[in-house]
Amino acid sequence: MDEHLQTIANLSAAKFRDLCAAAKSTQEMLNSNDVIMVTLYGKCLHVLQLALQCKHQKINQAAVDLLQTLIRDEHFLNKATTSESDTLMMSTLKSITLLPVIKAPIQCRILTLIVEIMCKEERRVTIEMVMEALTLCMQTYGNAEERSVQLACRAAITQIFSFFCTLSQNSHYQEQIVILMDTTSLLNEVIKCANVTNPQSDQIIIVLDAICSLLSSQPISIINHQPFINTIWRELSPCMMKMLGEPEKSTRDITEGNEPFGRGQRSVTTNSKTVFDHPEILLSLYQIVEQLLRILAGIHGMRSVLEAIFHKALLYPRVDQRSEALRFIRKITKNEERLANIISISMSSKTITLWTIIVDCIVECSNSTNIDIASEGLRTLQTLLTTVSQMCEADSDGILSTELIDSILAYFPTDDITLASTIDDEISEERDNKQDDIKRNSSLENLESTDEITEVLEKLTTKYKGEETVAMICCDSAGNKSAEKEIETANCYVNELRNVIPKWLQIKSTIEVDEAIQEFASNFFSEFMTTQKDAFELYGQTQSHFLNSDAIYLTTYAALAVVFYKNNKQTFNKFWFINEVLHSDCIVYSSDHWLNTVYENLIKLEVEFQPLDDVIKMPLISVIEDYTGCSAQTMSDIRRIQQMVTKRSKHSLAACKAYRWLLSSSWNKLLTASSKLLSLRNKQHRIVRPKAAEAFDKAVYTLLTFAKLCLKDCNQVIIERLVMATCPLDELRSFAIQEKIDSVTERLNRWPLRKGDVIAMLTILDIAIDCGLYAPKCWNDIIRCTEYIWQVEKYFFGIISQDQTNWMSLVPSNGDNADKAQHIDDILSDIDSDNLNSHTACRILQFLISEVNRFYERAGKELNLASLSELTENLVMASENYQYHVNSQKPNSLADPTVILGRIFAISMTLSTRPLIHVMKIWPKVSHYIVQCASSRSNGKLNLFAIEGLGICIAKLMINETNGFCYNQLIFQPLQNILCAEMCLEESQEQIVTLLATFVHSHANIIGSGWRPLFSALKALRIEDHSGMFRTTFITIN
Repeated sequence: MDEHLQTIANLSAAKFRDLCAAAKSTQEMLNSNDVIMVTLYGKCLHVLQLALQCKHQKINQAAVDLLQTLIRDEHFLNKATTSESDTLMMSTLKSITLLPVIKAPIQCRILTLIVEIMCKEERRVTIEMVMEALTLCMQTYGNAEERSVQLACRAAITQIFSFFCTLSQNSHYQEQIVILMDTTSLLNEVIKCANVTNPQSDQIIIVLDAICSLLSSQPISIINHQPFINTIWRELSPCMMKMLGEPEKSTRDITEGNEPFGRGQRSVTTNSKTVFDHPEILLSLYQIVEQLLRILAGIHGMRSVLEAIFHKALLYPRVDQRSEALRFIRKITKNEERLANIISISMSSKTITLWTIIVDCIVECSNSTNIDIASEGLRTLQTLLTTVSQMCEADSDGILSTELIDSILAYFPTDDITLASTIDDEISEERDNKQDDIKRNSSLENLESTDEITEVLEKLTTKYKGEETVAMICCDSAGNKSAEKEIETANCYVNELRNVIPKWLQIKSTIEVDEAIQEFASNFFSEFMTTQKDAFELYGQTQSHFLNSDAIYLTTYAALAVVFYKNNKQTFNKFWFINEVLHSDCIVYSSDHWLNTVYENLIKLEVEFQPLDDVIKMPLISVIEDYTGCSAQTMSDIRRIQQMVTKRSKHSLAACKAYRWLLSSSWNKLLTASSKLLSLRNKQHRIVRPKAAEAFDKAVYTLLTFAKLCLKDCNQVIIERLVMATCPLDELRSFAIQEKIDSVTERLNRWPLRKGDVIAMLTILDIAIDCGLYAPKCWNDIIRCTEYIWQVEKYFFGIISQDQTNWMSLVPSNGDNADKAQHIDDILSDIDSDNLNSHTACRILQFLISEVNRFYERAGKELNLASLSELTENLVMASENYQYHVNSQKPNSLADPTVILGRIFAISMTLSTRPLIHVMKIWPKVSHYIVQCASSRSNGKLNLFAIEGLGICIAKLMINETNGFCYNQLIFQPLQNILCAEMCLEESQEQIVTLLATFVHSHANIIGSGWRPLFSALKALRIEDHSGMFRTTFITIN
């Protein structure tokens, strides 16, 4: 200290005599023996004050050195009494009142020393000292000429207030109460300061930083200190509302920029500036709002306070002034704890007002005509959805409190574990509509047949009048007997079914369940035929009605669905039941009267076992679910394996349910906002300008995040828009016909493959299974995405059709490509450009095609019967359209008629691992189309490909039938239909005969009922053209 005083005296001797004299006087007192420390401290502060008044840099530096020594000298503050220490500290702050007007380097040093003196753990400062420091920092910030000084002021206030309000971990309860009371008093004082400060001045930033530091330093237990909470809602909330401003009344609710207005947004554009014109002030306000959300979220009575503040902060500014608002939303939505606070508020009040305010702000910005604001809005929405996805992951934990988890699970008691409900009502409704269409078509067919028959009967009425009357009496008698026999058989069937169900419930495997149902059908058929035989031999009665094992097997599955889904009679009604058997396109011998009787008995059947929901894990119930598809889930065996690998936590389940509730409430608005910028791509699949490209990518990524959440039937709209934006198949085909380019590089320049499109296509394939399960209409767009990938590869490299017969091995073996990436990020990680070059495009397309193959393989193995049926129907329609395109285009067209047909064959081959009923339901839909392809004379390649695939599928699907089944007849029937139609080429006939000979030679022992269509196919051959082959086949058969 003596050294610093001497330096000041020497530097001030020439021009500043008063300072020099004061420094020497203080130096003499310092060296005396009877010095009083408090007095000496005061003398030093006087020297400091005089030194700071001098506009001399070296003197100022020496003065700061003196201040630093005073603060750190143990003889002064540390050994003084509490009252003396408070006096000295306050005197220190008073002595540097010139801080706002001195040079910047000196200001920063003094601010650092202020923090040091105010934040010592050995002593506690008073509220007056803190407010004095606040005043100094406000004045300094307002007069600062350099940014470094402003930052130093804000940092100093943040540290001082945080230190003052922080509770010590080792403090006693009484000490904690004192600190809480001081914190409350300090908050009141700072709010008073804020109320008298111009809300648009620079100094208000320091006040707001002080409030934010005070709030952020409080633990969540502060909510138990009622005076603090009272200060927030009585003083702080009105203060903030005042800063945010009041709307100016106007008769018009539009601005000159024609921007949309939100709920409570400013009604006019004012000429005077507001707080929203000062980004730094606004940022500080939003930081306080975030802290209020953290503190008040757990207090039910504070919900309206939070809603009012959020409403004013987010929806009051014009859309073009919401950059900071969007940044604030991104900050709180990126923080899982803040999102948990929003859930807590919504659950405690059972309302979504706060959530709606946030969503409205995002949506209005996303719909802005200003592309920068719209892009920022989408970026904010994407951040929100990404955090939601993270919280819904199976292993998420620790964010939601135990009480909140219990509250959510109690409020949403359903057992679904995804963001989509367990039963999709739209699927049921769609299938009901299909049944109505079938019913109407059947009625029209019956009406046409009746008209034709009526004309014939009228001609015969006169001639056979007498004989007709006798015949009618005989028919009525025979009909009554037949009806009685059918009722008796139906009653017997239902009784045996009721007796066997408890045994089936004990079976531990789904495969064994299906085998048991086949055995039941075969045994009942044997009993039925034995009864018919005994009636004929003993009583001479002819067979009154017919059944086969296929009909009984199909009836059993339909009956189990009716029994176990008794509460869903609207879907599983009588028409559905009869249609499942008679309109299955399988080979069934039954009548609607017998089925009607069975259904009536099933409705009356009193089941003695638990409802479906309580026995969901039983294999029998799993088999029924796989058959009906009511749960909109994958095959039960696949699901069981996945659940063993990934077990969803209670925390994740609660998060999924809460976010499903929130997102569903504002789904239409969010989806519209994220889809609007998709129109930025022009007709030639290119982006107009870089900003538009960035906005387009954000729109795509936002939709992708939506799709990953798998929100029920909304997936269909998302997938449709994504495919429309990133997979313009028709445009590519037209473009390829018009362009005459051979170079891959030139083609990439004309039709660029963009990074965002690639990621979108991969994501569509990743979520395709889940989306298709809940929204069957997605299949058309998903198939279109796979078509686009094939077509793009052929357009760029022309290799898609080299070997379409390789569809049997959808997934390449491990040795096929040593350079194959495990994920698309491995390929794109080193790519800086948005448009891919030829080398990267080749690798990307190879990866995407492998993912397409993987998708079709997964579909064949994982989809339930209803979903797989929907997929195959859409595949058949897509392939038909594909063929039409091939026939109508020029020779250089991209289309190859065998591409989709190969995938149909691949899916058909996977049916062999499923229950038999899945094959019986899918094969007729597929085989009819295969017959069309094999019978087409316009495309020999398609003929040969279809027949070859048909032969491979038959060999894979035929089984060793149990008694009474006509399953193999169903499998072989397409070969007979091809030959009987007499539409196929001669080469195709030879190919079919070769197939028949192969089957007879290698599978004669298991052909079973397949012999009938096999012989019919041989009879349909034109023997004069194939006499040699026919003779060979006949010899083989013999």
